[in-house]
Amino acid sequence: MSDSQRRVDRALAWRDGLPPDGRPTPQDVEVAARLCITDPYVMARLLWDDQPSLGRHFDELAAVIRGAAEADGSADERVAGRVQATAPPRESRTRTSAASADSESRVGGDLDSWLESLRASGESVPIGPELAATLRGLTSPDDLRRVTVSPAERRLWRDFVRRHEEDLLAVLGLAPTSTAQAPAASVRPTGPVPGDAFAGNTDVGGSLPTGRRIRFTPAGDDGIRLTWDGGAEDGQVRIFRLGARDDTRPWNLDPHVGVRVVGATHDAFLVDDEPFSSARRFYAVAVQAGATEAEARAALPVWWAEGVTVQPVRGLRIRTTGGQVSAGWQVASGIERVEVLRVPVDEFGSTPQAFDVDRRISGDRPGENLSGFVDDDVEAGSYEYRMYACATVDGRLERSLPVTSRQTVQAELPVVSDLLVEENEDGDFVITWTPLAEAGLRVEIHALLERPPEGLGERTVGRAVLEREGAFSEDTVVHGSASRAVRPRLPGEDRLHFTAVTASRDGALCRVGPTVVHHRAGAVRHVQLVERVDEQFLSFAWPDGAGLVKVLRASAEDDHGAQDFSAMPVVAEIRPEEHRLRGGVHLDPLPSEGAVLYVVGISFHATGHKQGPPYRVTYPGLTRLDCDVVPVHGQVRRGLRRVTEEVGRELRVTADLDVEVPLVLVRREDRLPLHLDDGERIETFQPRLQRGEPKSVLPWPRDSRPGFVRLFVDLRDEQERYAVLDPPLSQLRGDP
Repeated sequence: MSDSQRRVDRALAWRDGLPPDGRPTPQDVEVAARLCITDPYVMARLLWDDQPSLGRHFDELAAVIRGAAEADGSADERVAGRVQATAPPRESRTRTSAASADSESRVGGDLDSWLESLRASGESVPIGPELAATLRGLTSPDDLRRVTVSPAERRLWRDFVRRHEEDLLAVLGLAPTSTAQAPAASVRPTGPVPGDAFAGNTDVGGSLPTGRRIRFTPAGDDGIRLTWDGGAEDGQVRIFRLGARDDTRPWNLDPHVGVRVVGATHDAFLVDDEPFSSARRFYAVAVQAGATEAEARAALPVWWAEGVTVQPVRGLRIRTTGGQVSAGWQVASGIERVEVLRVPVDEFGSTPQAFDVDRRISGDRPGENLSGFVDDDVEAGSYEYRMYACATVDGRLERSLPVTSRQTVQAELPVVSDLLVEENEDGDFVITWTPLAEAGLRVEIHALLERPPEGLGERTVGRAVLEREGAFSEDTVVHGSASRAVRPRLPGEDRLHFTAVTASRDGALCRVGPTVVHHRAGAVRHVQLVERVDEQFLSFAWPDGAGLVKVLRASAEDDHGAQDFSAMPVVAEIRPEEHRLRGGVHLDPLPSEGAVLYVVGISFHATGHKQGPPYRVTYPGLTRLDCDVVPVHGQVRRGLRRVTEEVGRELRVTADLDVEVPLVLVRREDRLPLHLDDGERIETFQPRLQRGEPKSVLPWPRDSRPGFVRLFVDLRDEQERYAVLDPPLSQLRGDP
């Protein structure tokens, strides 16, 4: 039985002893055992059937795999020798790499063989045929840093180079020394250390030395590069192990008690790509030292350095509008304020990430800039804005790494301040303004049917932006001199927006200035007066260019077609939004004797208002007759007594004008009569009525026949000028 098979059998037997609920799949256990995977980092980079279950039991499985290897041969050399003697060449390379990944990774030679050995050990290698061909063409170590890859592979490539840069350069023949030979004992090893090299050694001794702090700098898009003092060159092999926590400084390196182990390395730096989950993050570095690599791995970890960093602002949105720079963002709960620095680009030093309090423009008070900032009246130039989120930790102010953005503030073009638009006797527009003092600038006057978009004049923009967003074009320019232009009014132009635009000498840059709106109300059309006895409703189409419509009234006798409306009372006003809802305006009751109405559109502009052509409406009037049937009482004998009781009913009519008009009573048995010919005429009379005084015109008919009796005006051609207001329906029934 081969060594690999014995490892698999041991690992599967270990799995069978686990509780059925939550144990890894047999396929995952077999793959891990066959490839001798004991590094959690390698495990996390591969695809598994059930990675969460495998991760929960991985430490035990790694111990089983290591134990199996020792029991099956003890010495790595004998295991490698047996595999090499019995296995095919490819399998031999795979097993040798799994047994001794560190020494194999430092062997120079052919690039393809080296990459194959890394893949066989479980390493994720982001190098395909095209990238491999690019690497073979490199001529210096600096060329490696200029290699570009796709955005999807960028992070994998960056991590790969960070771990294997020295070996890759050696394989490519670009390193000054060969890595095929073991380093001298006096040369300190470099590079990462596998996470399974410490056999569960998570307790840390000693206390932190005063003043040894971790330094933080950005790494890529979202990562943090942590560096610390690597110690003196004293011949000792040092392994640094980095732990992180969100709530407090790590007190050990045990993942089971909330410590996240970032990694282990011989170098004095590591990169942490883990996203923040709280406002702050604590780090601590432990060191294991020894005369040899083996002694260092077996040594008790001792605290070496510590540090804390703060979560930067998230979701930066920044814009420049004229001389104003504004930004918005989000911060984590626990951030006390955000400091904002503005640094001129031409004053960048060698350490652009250094905090310079003299460049701080805001954020020195608690609660400031938690959602963004506004920087007003910024002089023209290019600046880098740096945003530092701040939090107090153990009584000390801690700043995040800066989030930066470069902004260019352009010198703003001046604008016209006194644009004036008037209309001459011919109906033409005369536009005047004061010329600009700056040489080389010119003023364009544009006549637009629509108002320019809000905010377009806040900053200087390119000509293309102006034409795209504001409908400005050569066709809208009003040509004239440096301070005056004349433009005729064209048909349909009831509302024009005259806008002054300042243009640079070459016309490439523009800034929108003031806009003067000039209205002219069009004629009122489709006017109709609808009357409902005690109410009049005036409907009409809204006149073009009008901001208001007025309804004025003149009496029928006084009107002679005069156009001076100043003395006429206004009976109604309506604005566009009200007209859109109702289509017209309700009027108070008009005089019964008639009146003349004028409907006029009013337009407004900067210097006042202007009246459009009036529309004349003649109201002939309406005489209202209010009818009532009232009881008539009298003395009647009842036996030996006289009593007062109802002896009949009579019709009373009240008019709102002095009028003498023929009236008729019409009866119909089956329903209420609707007009004077809709039934039997039973009484005709012509009383003389006085305004507002009820008058008894005749006794109400007494008839044994059932039915309804109703009063009508007996004028066939003038029915629309009279309105008879009926009494309650019960009074219209004929007397039984």
